[in-house]
Amino acid sequence: MSGPGSLTRDQARRVLGVSSKATQAQIRAAYRTGLKTAHPDHGGTEERLRLVLEAFRTLDEESQAGSGGANWGEDRFESGGDRLEITPVICVVGGRVQTRLSDGRRVTVSLPPGLRQGDKVKVKDVVLSISIKGRREMFVSGDDLCMMVRTTAQVLLEGGRVMVKMPTGPKTLWVSKPADANHIVRVMGQGLPATSRHKQGNLILKLVPERGPKDTRLRARLRKFAGDWAPV
Repeated sequence: MSGPGSLTRDQARRVLGVSSKATQAQIRAAYRTGLKTAHPDHGGTEERLRLVLEAFRTLDEESQAGSGGANWGEDRFESGGDRLEITPVICVVGGRVQTRLSDGRRVTVSLPPGLRQGDKVKVKDVVLSISIKGRREMFVSGDDLCMMVRTTAQVLLEGGRVMVKMPTGPKTLWVSKPADANHIVRVMGQGLPATSRHKQGNLILKLVPERGPKDTRLRARLRKFAGDWAPV
């Protein structure tokens, strides 16, 4: 995927269908709508999805350059010191993070996709170490993106189609019958993007049963596999 700057600002606005006077809220709404309609699973194409993401990054870059404060799409962390906390989503798609340096200065950092734990970024005159802040439902392990996904008992036992809310938008994936007793499957090449320093990562899914009004005997048997899980 091309980085920010491959589209001009006018081209990016045309892709998202917004004017040069669009507010940040309007751009954000157009981006979300664009992700839904451009996704191949919703009648779109991979090329259209790429354009929508690229347009968002171009306009996001523009808003950062023209604003002295926080903008939509930013993650705010009180990292401090020599550490910069980011989410797994930022690792996948990049974005802007607002943080406070050890001397008290508040800064907004534009980050590229593909950052890993321990990578270094220079902010003003300070070098910060990347710290990825995940949660049980989504975290990063090395190059891999790990996600918990709820699905049917049939898929848990036999494999099949699952809908995954990826950082780039919803994606339908076909998974084979989980060989792992904890219903963990690996989808090759769908993790953190490759960079000059890092290889392409994989997507690690932990499949857990959907919530329902009643627990069947099968569902009850599967529920024990929905507990805590460690990075693969």
